[in-house]
Amino acid sequence: MLDELERTWSRSLSWEEYSPICDRMTQIRTQLRQARGVKGPRMFSRHCKEVHEMIPVPVTIRSVLFALRKRGLLTDQELQKMDTEWRRYRSKHRLDGYAKKRAEPVASGCE
Repeated sequence: MLDELERTWSRSLSWEEYSPICDRMTQIRTQLRQARGVKGPRMFSRHCKEVHEMIPVPVTIRSVLFALRKRGLLTDQELQKMDTEWRRYRSKHRLDGYAKKRAEPVASGCE
């Protein structure tokens, strides 16, 4: 998984170009978990009073940045700088952690 990340990552990527990388990393992680028979975490639902297997959340851009640091492709300073830039970009463009548009809040109908 990290080898694939290393092959696809470039310092010249725009933030929009990280989204397909995150999707691919999520896909690889899912395939690895299935191949190894690793089950998802379990949670108790207060609503139905049963335990259910949860689906792991997708890989985020921050996860990718930390993985790049772990592989030695980013220094601590570069990681900190890119993390700050990502947070600002994400906030400005109203994106979630995967570089997808966040759902707009639904009006309650009260005026």
